[in-house]
Formats: sequence, C-alpha cells, structure tokens
Amino acid sequence: MPAPGNFAEVDVVVGPPRPFLPPSCSSTLAAAFPAVVRWAVDKGFDLIDVSLSTTRARYTDELRAIADDAVFRRTVIVASAHNSPVESYP
Repeated sequence: MPAPGNFAEVDVVVGPPRPFLPPSCSSTLAAAFPAVVRWAVDKGFDLIDVSLSTTRARYTDELRAIADDAVFRRTVIVASAHNSPVESYP
C-alpha cells in the first residue's frame, strides 16, 4: 500500500472508442447507455465515470443489475443526476 500522500500506479483507459454501439442495441444513446456501462464493468474497470443519466424508466432494472454486478466486482460507478427535478437513472 502506498504511503499517505503518494499515489499508487494508475492505468487510465478512455473507452470504448466512439462511436461505440454494441450489436445488441439500437443507435440511440439511451439504448447504448446500459450496454456501454455493462462493457466497462465486464472489462473489470475499478472506476466508471459515465457523467450522464437517463429519464427512461424502462432501463431501470437493467441498470440496477449492472450496478449490482459492479459492486460485487469492486467497481465504482459515478453517474450524474438530471439537472431538472425529474427522476433519472441510475
């Protein structure tokens, strides 16, 4: 473990390459959102910063399942809330 004030070696990966739409989804961002987060969890990233969310409730179950998998893989997902007072996911 590094001493306080020192940082461990970190690999930074920016991906997946744009445009990234897995074959399992349509060409919309909302449809690609869960697939891209799943891709990053499956790749074993420690931290996934998506900095976006969706107001489409139909993705709730899928996003929750992905978040559960991330927790068990010790992956942190950072997502944003909508700027308006509406429900947004994850």
